[in-house]
Amino acid sequence: MLLALASSLAQAQPPAVSSLSPGAVLPGQTIDLRIGGANLAGPTALWTSFLAKAELAPGFEKNGEAGDWVVYRVTVPADVPVGIAALRVATGKGVSSLRPMLVDDLPSVADNGNNRDRAAAQSVPAQAAVDGTCESLASDFYRLSLKAGQELSVEVVAQRIGSALDPVLKLTDAAGKEVAFSDDEPGLGSDSRFRFACAADGDYWLELRDVRNQGGGGHYYRLRIGDFPLVSTPYPLGMQAGTTAAIVAAGPAAEGVAPTILALAKDAPQTPRSIGFRFAGGNASGFATLLVGDAHEAVESEPNDVPECATKISLPAAVNGRFDKPRDCDWYEFAATKGQRWTFSGAARSLGSPADLLLRVTRANGGGIAEAEDSGQGEGQVTVTIPEDGLYRLSVEDLLRAGGPEQAYRVEIEPFQAGFTLAVETDKLDFPQEGTVVAKVTCGRRDYGGPIELGVEGLGDGVGLAGNVIEQGKNETQLKLTLPAGLAAGQLVSARIVGRAKIGDGEFKTAASTVPGLKKIMADAPYPAPSLDGLLAAGIGPVYPPFFEISVEGGRVTFPEVVGAASFKVKLKRLDGNFKAAINVAVENLPAGITAEVKPVGKGEAEYAVTLKGPEKLPEALPPLRIVGTGEHNNQTKRAVLADIPLAVVKPLAVSVAPAGPIAPGGQQKLKITATRMSDEKTPIALVWRKRPVGIDAPADATIAPDASEIEIMLTAAADAPLGSFADLIVAATTKIKGQDVTVESPAATLEVKK
Repeated sequence: MLLALASSLAQAQPPAVSSLSPGAVLPGQTIDLRIGGANLAGPTALWTSFLAKAELAPGFEKNGEAGDWVVYRVTVPADVPVGIAALRVATGKGVSSLRPMLVDDLPSVADNGNNRDRAAAQSVPAQAAVDGTCESLASDFYRLSLKAGQELSVEVVAQRIGSALDPVLKLTDAAGKEVAFSDDEPGLGSDSRFRFACAADGDYWLELRDVRNQGGGGHYYRLRIGDFPLVSTPYPLGMQAGTTAAIVAAGPAAEGVAPTILALAKDAPQTPRSIGFRFAGGNASGFATLLVGDAHEAVESEPNDVPECATKISLPAAVNGRFDKPRDCDWYEFAATKGQRWTFSGAARSLGSPADLLLRVTRANGGGIAEAEDSGQGEGQVTVTIPEDGLYRLSVEDLLRAGGPEQAYRVEIEPFQAGFTLAVETDKLDFPQEGTVVAKVTCGRRDYGGPIELGVEGLGDGVGLAGNVIEQGKNETQLKLTLPAGLAAGQLVSARIVGRAKIGDGEFKTAASTVPGLKKIMADAPYPAPSLDGLLAAGIGPVYPPFFEISVEGGRVTFPEVVGAASFKVKLKRLDGNFKAAINVAVENLPAGITAEVKPVGKGEAEYAVTLKGPEKLPEALPPLRIVGTGEHNNQTKRAVLADIPLAVVKPLAVSVAPAGPIAPGGQQKLKITATRMSDEKTPIALVWRKRPVGIDAPADATIAPDASEIEIMLTAAADAPLGSFADLIVAATTKIKGQDVTVESPAATLEVKK
C-alpha cells in the first residue's frame, strides 16, 4: 500500500515588485497604477500603507494574468497626507516585500527615455513630478521654461523610496552656466534638493545623474518640481495624542509657511505619520514625519543657550528644539529626586533633521553626571540615576556645531524601565497554507536578563509557536510560526511579533521593529521612513509540496500466534532530492497489550524496521493499524498517513510446495517444500502428506532441519497415472514453538501430469 502526499514539487514563488508607473498616487484622485516585477500573476490583493480603494483596472488585456505586470485602479481620499508610503501585492503564492513610494500632490510625468543629452532634453512643466530611471554613464536632462522672479523648488526622491540611485542634481541656464547644484542634502541621506529664484525669462536645463555613474532598473527616482517648501521636519517633531497643536515647517526653505493646526483624538494611533506643508499660493507640498505619542511635548524657549537661561521643564516630557545658529547649545532645567532613574533619548536624523546630537546631564550647580552622542543608528541615549534631590540640567548641541532652521531635534525623557527592544529581520512572512515560517528575532536588553516570551498578533487563534522564548541571557531566537487551518491561499494579513516578560511586579510588553527587514529593501537609506517600521505582512501561499511518501510491503501486517512478536518494514521514498533527513515513524491504533518499536534500517534510512510485541494469544479479529510518517524539510512538517492497514493474526509457521515442472507417467520430478518460521526458535519441522494426486508417489514423511528452511524431495508417477492438472498437492508441517506443537498445512499446489 502506497500513500503519495501530492503531485507537484515546485515550490511557490511569492510576488516581487520592482517598478511603479506612475511612482506616486495623488490625494483625491483615481489612477491606474502599473506594477512591474515577477510572479505577479493571479493577484488577490493590493495593500497600501495609506487609506485607498484598489481594484484590478479594467481595459487592460490579460490584466492579472501576466507574471511581470499588473495594473490596479487606485482611488485615494483627498485627506490622505503627502509623504513616504508603501504598497504590497499578494497572490496565491504569497506577498511581496514593501515597495516604498510617494503620496504626492504633483501631477506625474513619465521620463521619455530619450533625454540623455542636453540637446534632447525633455520639456516638462514647472509643476510636475517626473518618474524616471538613470542609466549607467548617462544623465537625464529636462528643460524648464521660467519667468524672471519665479521661485521654484526641485527635489529628487530616490534613496528614501528604496532606490539605489545616489543623485546629483544641477540646474544650468541657456548659456550652460550653473545656477543651482545639490548632492547629498543634509537630512535626506543621498537625496538632493534646492530652491532657486529665476533671474531672467528663458529656458533652464536640469541634469540628473548618479554620482557614481551607475544605473539600471534599480536606480529609479521621482523628480519633484514646483513651488513647495523644502521641509526637513515638523516643529515640534512630536505631538501628544488628545491635544491640539500648531505644527510649523522646519527646513532650508520653509520660511513663510503658515503653521498647520492639528487636533488629535485621545485614542489616535501612536505611530509616526506624514504631514504636508504649503506656501501660501504654492502649487505643491513639502512633507515630513510627525511622531505621535503620549508624552507631553515641551518646546524650547529662547534664549536658552547658556545654563542660567535654561528652559524650565517638568519630567516626564519630550523636549523639542532647534540649533538656530552655528555653535548653538540648548539648555533645559528640571527638578529630580534622589534615586530616580531617567532615560534621555535623542532623535534627529531618523526624522529628517541633519543634526548630530550630543546630550549632557549636569547638576545645576555644576558637575557632569552623564553624556551621550549619536553613533551608528543610535542618536544618543543616556540613563541617569539622580544622586540627590535638586535641580539638574540637560544640554543639547550639534556635534558638528552646525546651525540653521532645519537643525531640529527631539529628546524624550521618561522614567527608566527595565525591559527590552525587539527586532525581526524581515518585513514579511510567506506562509505555505497551514505551513510554517521561521523568523530571526533579536533583542536589546535594559537591566533585564531573564526570558522573553514571544507571540504573534493578527493571525488569529491557533498559531503554532516554537522557539518562542529568548532564553535568559540570550539575545536572539529563531521563532517558528505555524498557521492554523482556515486561512486560504492568497490572503494577506497584517501582523506583529510581540514580546512579554514579567519584570518586577508588572508585565512588560513591546512589539518588534521591522527596521532590519526594511534595511534590506532600502539598503542605501541610513534611516528608513519611521512610518514604515513595524508593518509586518503575512502572505498565504499554496500548500507546501510533498517531499516523501511511505509504504508497507504487501499492504498488511501479520502477528503470529504463540510467538508474541512480529516485524515488518516501512519503506520511505524521497520525492525531493534535497530532502536528506530521517523521518519519524509511528504505529497508532495498536490493540491493547501490543507495543511497537521503530528503528531505521541501513544507510540513508530508506527503510524503518517495526517490531510489534504482545500476548501469545490474540483474538482473530483485530482493528486495522494506522502508520504515520512525519518529516521536516525547509522548516515544513509533513505527515504521510497509511490508514486502515490490516493487522492479521496468523500461525507462527507457514509452509508451501512447488513442483519443478510437469511430470510424465512413469517419470520423476523434483518438489521443493519451503517453510517460514515466524519465531527465533530453530526447531526441526516434520512434514507429512495430507493429499496428492492419484498415481503420484512420494516419501511418506520428511524433515526440514533446524538450520534450514526448505527441503527437496522426489515425486514419482505411475505408468498409468491419469493425465491432467491436479491442484491437490498439500503437506502438513509440524514444529515446536515455546514448547507447543504447531501444525499448519500448505496451500494446495498444482501438479501437471502429461506425456
